[in-house]
Amino acid sequence: MRHAALESIFGPIADNPNRLGKPLVGELDGLWSARRGDYRIIYEIFDDDQIVLIHRVQHRRDAYRPR
Repeated sequence: MRHAALESIFGPIADNPNRLGKPLVGELDGLWSARRGDYRIIYEIFDDDQIVLIHRVQHRRDAYRPR
């Protein structure tokens, strides 16, 4: 799974993070989520600086729980 997540991070998420993921709401407002099998990549987009900050990669059952 690590390889698949890295492929997504350095591929489609790096190229166009708005297209691949969906914006989150509630406590995770401001973050985005991209699916990769049963795992979710939670990230933040800084458009002005062209930076994507990966917050976590976790199984979907745990990805949206408060830390």
